Amino acid sequence: MSMSDDELHYHPKPKMNEIHRRNVVAARVMDDEEAAKLWDYISNNFKEAAQWALIPEEEPDEFDLEMLEEIKHDPDCHVFISSDELKRSFGMPV
Repeated sequence: MSMSDDELHYHPKPKMNEIHRRNVVAARVMDDEEAAKLWDYISNNFKEAAQWALIPEEEPDEFDLEMLEEIKHDPDCHVFISSDELKRSFGMPV
């Protein structure tokens, strides 16, 4: 997928949340080869961010599992916002 310079560089520069959104969308549509190139670029130029991404996932311990079980039964943990509200919070059109 090739893009023109106008498509890659936005003027005026978007707000940070819009930049993050565009990065995520771009990553979602990349094939494996493009994603590998992007990861190489990130890991070579943004070492701290790359280190965060490399932290291994851990299995939940007994305390975590108890907390998750409590969440299942706590009605306050089951209050959700609408998709429109979520879009607004990310500055996306509704």
